[in-house]
Amino acid sequence: MRQTLLLLLAAWCPASPLCAQGEFINPGGCTAQLPAYIGERYEDLVPDTLDLAESAKLAILGLTGPLDPRDDYSLYWLVNFHNRPAIMKKEEYDNLGAKFRESLPLLRLITGSDINAHVDAAWLSTLDRMTGPDGLLYAKKRDERPFFTLGGCGTGRIMGAMMVYHALDGNPDWLERVRRMVDRYAALATYKEDYAYFPRGNFLVGAAAEPEAPMPIGIWAVDGVAGRIVQPLGQYYALTHYEPAKELGDRLVNYLLHHAEFYGPEGQWLTDKLDPAQYPGREHDVHFGTHSHTLLYMTDYAIHTGNQALVEYCRKSFDWAIDRNSTIPGQCDTATRIGFFLEYLNPYYPTAEICGCADMIAIGIKLSAAGAGDYWDEVEGWVRNHFITCQLTSADWVARLRSPHWPRPPQAGETDERVADRNVGAFLSWPVANDGCPPGLMQGDNMVVNPGVSIGIMHCCTGNATRTLYYVWQQILEADGQRLTVNLLLNRASPWADVYSYIPYQGRVELRIKQPLEEVTVRIPHWVTPGSDAVHCTVDAAARDMRWAGRYVCVGAVAEGARIDVTFPLPEETLQRRIYGEPLETILGGVVYDTLIFRGDTLVRIDPPGRGYPLYLREHYRQDEPRFRKVQRFVPDRVIAY
Repeated sequence: MRQTLLLLLAAWCPASPLCAQGEFINPGGCTAQLPAYIGERYEDLVPDTLDLAESAKLAILGLTGPLDPRDDYSLYWLVNFHNRPAIMKKEEYDNLGAKFRESLPLLRLITGSDINAHVDAAWLSTLDRMTGPDGLLYAKKRDERPFFTLGGCGTGRIMGAMMVYHALDGNPDWLERVRRMVDRYAALATYKEDYAYFPRGNFLVGAAAEPEAPMPIGIWAVDGVAGRIVQPLGQYYALTHYEPAKELGDRLVNYLLHHAEFYGPEGQWLTDKLDPAQYPGREHDVHFGTHSHTLLYMTDYAIHTGNQALVEYCRKSFDWAIDRNSTIPGQCDTATRIGFFLEYLNPYYPTAEICGCADMIAIGIKLSAAGAGDYWDEVEGWVRNHFITCQLTSADWVARLRSPHWPRPPQAGETDERVADRNVGAFLSWPVANDGCPPGLMQGDNMVVNPGVSIGIMHCCTGNATRTLYYVWQQILEADGQRLTVNLLLNRASPWADVYSYIPYQGRVELRIKQPLEEVTVRIPHWVTPGSDAVHCTVDAAARDMRWAGRYVCVGAVAEGARIDVTFPLPEETLQRRIYGEPLETILGGVVYDTLIFRGDTLVRIDPPGRGYPLYLREHYRQDEPRFRKVQRFVPDRVIAY
C-alpha cells in the first residue's frame, strides 16, 4: 500500500521538456552525469516504529513535487494551505531550490530510490547553464534586470551539492568548480585586519571588490554570503587542503564572531539589529533559525578545520540556545524536550520553525560525533517528536481545514494545481505545539486569533530538514574497523548490522550482525541509570554479560549471523504543562494546560489536539506489543561522511 501511494504521488511531477521561461547566463549544454546509487536491496519485516529510510523515501516526493516542470523544475517555495484552493508561489531568485539540490542526492543514497529521477537530470542541466564565466552561479533572468549571483544561501548549498556528487562519482571536475567559486568569492570579499565580509548578498557579472564598502551587522551580516558559505569552505578544505578556502573561512568566522554583532563573547545570541524605522516594534527580535543556521555552519567548519577553540565556542552557544528556548519565561523543559524551538526567542512566541529544530539536531549530532559533547539523548528526542511529526504524510486533511481563508485565483508565478498532493513528504514551517498548520486559536466554535503566520510551508524548512535527515541517518551507527557503535536507537540497515528498534512499544533494540565484530556497543537511554541491573542482553537467545562505558553497554565480540537483543525499562509518563501562558491565556479566558503523554522520550499524545493538522496522534504506541510492517531496505555501497 505504501509503495502504491509513493508511485501515485510521484505522478504529480511529470517529466517534460525544459521550457524557456527566462534566460540563463550560459546557454551551453550539460556536461555532468548523474551518479549511480548502487547497493543491496531486500525485503524485511521491521517494527512499525520510526524508520528514517522510509521518511527519506517520502521526503524525495516532498523535494520533487512542488516544482514547475514547465520552468526547468523551479521551486514553488511558499505554500498557503488556507487558501481555497491551496496555492503555491514561485521562488524568484533560485536560492531555496538550491537546498533541494543538495538534499536530493543524499536522500537517494539513503534509499536507492529513483522516483522522479528526471528532476535530478534537469537540475544538473540547469546547474551548467547557471554557471557564469567566473565560476559563480547566476539566477535565471526573468525580466530586464541584469544577471546577478545567487545569494549566499543558494551558493553555499550548491557548493555542498557539488561535493556530494564528487563523493558519489569521484569526478574531479566537481572540486574544480568549487575551487573557482572559492577563488572568486575570495576576490570579492572586503578585507579588514584579520577578518573579511561581503557588503552585499548578490553580485553582478564582472563585479569588483569594494574595499571601503559598509560592513553589515546583525541578521544582514550572517544571512548574506558570509554566514552561508563558511560550511562548504570547511568541507572543501578537508577534502583538498586548499589553503585559500581556509584563509577566507577563518576571516569570515572572525567577522561573524567579533564584528557582526550577532553572537556574544560567550556564545550568546544577540538581537537581529533590524532598523526600527523599517521594522517598527522588532528591535528585540532574536530569530532562532538564522542564528542556528550560522551556528551549524561554524560548527561544521570548526570540525573540518580542526579549530578546537571554535568547536568549544559553538558548544557553549548551542547550550545557550537550549537554555533560552522557552514558550514561558523560565520554563523551557517541555518545549525543548520535544524539539519545539521557537521561531523567535521572544516571550510567549507560539510557533516553531522546523528550520531551527533541524539545525539543533544537526549541531547536536556533529558535536557528539566529534567528541565535543554528549547530546545523543537530546537529539533522539527531538527527532522522534517535533522534527518528524512536521513531515507531511498525507494530503486529505487540507480539504478539512477550518480557517479564515482568502479565496483567489493564482496570480503570475503561482499555481493551485494539486498543491496538497505535491507537498506530501515536505516539512511544515510554522507549527504550534499540537498542530502543524493551525487555523487559529478557537474559543468554542469561534476563532479568536491566529497565533503567527501559519499558512503552511516555506520550503527553506523542507531543504534544511531533509539535509538533517541524512545527518541523523548517517550517525545512527558508526563502524571503526571491527567495532560497531549504535548511537541512536532507530531502525537502520547497514553493511555491518541491521538495527530493529521497538521503541516506544518496548524498551528493546535488536541487532542482526552481518560480519564478525570484535566489539558492539549500544547507547542506553538517559532514563536508565548506568549500571542498572534492569538492562539485559542476549546473543542468539543466550544471556550475555555486558560492560558499561558511560551511557553505553559493551556486548563484546559477536560472529556473523548473530542476533543481539538489548532490553531496558520503558516508562510511560503523563505531564500537565503550561505550553504558552500570557498573553494567549488571557485571550482564551483562563490558564491553559496541555496534557502530554510520553513513552520514554516519545510524545505519543498531546491534549487538547490540534484542529488543522493535529500532531502526535500516536495512541497505538501505548500498546506493549509492537506492530510490524514490510519494507524494502537498501544498503548503499558507500556512506558519505557529510
